Amino acid sequence: MIVCMARRGKVRWTVAALASIGLAVAPVGSAEMPDPHPEKINTFFAGLALSGTFERTGPNRYSLEFRDVVDRVGIFAFSGRPATGETTITRLVKDYWQELGFLSNPPTAVVTIQDASESANTILIELDREVPTYKPEGAVLQFESVRLLSKAEGNLEVFEDDADPRIPRRFGTAVFGINDDTAAVAHGCVIQPETICRNANLNRQDLSKTYLAGADFTGSTFRGARLHYVNLDHAELADTNFDNAELLHVTLSYADLRGARFSYLDPFSTHLGAANLTGANLGRSHAPSILRLNGPRRPIICQTKIQGHIYNRDCPKP
Repeated sequence: MIVCMARRGKVRWTVAALASIGLAVAPVGSAEMPDPHPEKINTFFAGLALSGTFERTGPNRYSLEFRDVVDRVGIFAFSGRPATGETTITRLVKDYWQELGFLSNPPTAVVTIQDASESANTILIELDREVPTYKPEGAVLQFESVRLLSKAEGNLEVFEDDADPRIPRRFGTAVFGINDDTAAVAHGCVIQPETICRNANLNRQDLSKTYLAGADFTGSTFRGARLHYVNLDHAELADTNFDNAELLHVTLSYADLRGARFSYLDPFSTHLGAANLTGANLGRSHAPSILRLNGPRRPIICQTKIQGHIYNRDCPKP
């Protein structure tokens, strides 16, 4: 697994195998809060590669290539309440890079190389604005242009004492941590893909046009929230409360909605493909329209209440 050990103010990473680490968020209270607004955060996307290269392309400019990259990427924060989660390198690069704001705000990163000399084993860099290239064949992750940082700033300051001025041309096993330092925050929840913010109070929040695929809002309340064009694909939403929420063109495909509560769900403007609606209460929704969603990606209907009636279309047969 990827382990971050703090000792005497220093942080060192060690690698045994890749495990996931979750995105932490601040504890959530009950008071009303403003709609999502940018805040400083301290989150790292941590991956593992078995080898790689730095190639000089200009004054203090290098191309960086990681090879044999492990598919699973851990997400963890040094602030807030610890939680566990993970994503994949493909999702991080292809689906989330723009949503995380990395095109306008180039992220910094730390590369810790195992079995390298003490003078070239912890490298602090700034990545470029371009989306990196990932090639599944050989599991190769490429950054066209990176810059060696002469001074650790912001979230990388914790690595200041370990940072090295030299860059090795070739290296073996390495852990890389991509730093996410700014995000929209609503009531203590970081509003971005794969976030984990369970039992949160997001009542009356305007989360329209947010990309929250893979997020975990288990047990949270969205009463009266404005949810227009929100992507919650593969989200964990068990026991959530959406009473009186405005859901318009919301993607809930493959979402876990067991025990969730809605005032109304419009199957024509809500994408419910393969969503798990076991034990959910769909309020005043039109039952025939919901049940008409059929085929291999139909939502799971079991002990699902619609207009006071219980429907068991997809319950396991005894």
